[in-house]
Amino acid sequence: MKKRKDGRYQKRITLPNGKSKLLYSTANTEREAVKDFNRQMLALEDEQEKASNFDNIAKEWADEHFPALELNTLKSYKVSYRQAVEYFGDIPIDKIEPEDALKYINYLKVKGYAKKTIKERLAVLKQIFKFAIFVKKEIKANPCQFLKVPKDAKASVKREAATEEEENIIRNLPVDVPFGYLAKFLLYTGCRRGEAAALTPKDIDYVNHTVRVDKTVVWDGNFPQIKPIPKTEAGERYIPLPDIIFEELENRKKNKYIF
Repeated sequence: MKKRKDGRYQKRITLPNGKSKLLYSTANTEREAVKDFNRQMLALEDEQEKASNFDNIAKEWADEHFPALELNTLKSYKVSYRQAVEYFGDIPIDKIEPEDALKYINYLKVKGYAKKTIKERLAVLKQIFKFAIFVKKEIKANPCQFLKVPKDAKASVKREAATEEEENIIRNLPVDVPFGYLAKFLLYTGCRRGEAAALTPKDIDYVNHTVRVDKTVVWDGNFPQIKPIPKTEAGERYIPLPDIIFEELENRKKNKYIF
């Protein structure tokens, strides 16, 4: 400790993470400055301990990674992130062992989550621990490294195609009932709901009776956004329009969006 020309006391300390830091005190005497430095050191140690907790490490990871994610991916990551933080909370990240991570995965299984969902949760958890290893230097090994989705976890429910009876109900819907025309359009074109919602009259070829699908609607909470879709066979494409669908499109030429 030394006294500066400006009258303040100065002391260099080494933090638990190995970094050094200068402390300053405006105390009137050296004895008071020692007490002040001790208080500052205790506060820093407490702050350092809290910064090493799982929830704080996870937040730093989220702040760094979330801005670069696509909206649909981000929604999935946010759910996985929140659930991990709720489970591990303020546990020091270096105290989390492989058996603790395994308990979390089994907790998800017992809660009834499907294999696909558990796989998503595990992927995000692994990324948080990797961040703690390579960026924060808080731990040396990933407690999730060898974890896998339990084989006896619930299988994901596959979507069933509409039955012939259900398709007939859609075919017979009047176009003026709520969602009636949208249901018919999806049935006859094979468009996804978000793709149909993004369509404008400019996407319709009124001469050749086709529709260009090159964008979709995604949701950020209650706020819709339009984003382009990949230029692949299952992504951006042209779809022929049967007469039963095209007739109603003629009536929607002046709309901003078809639906």
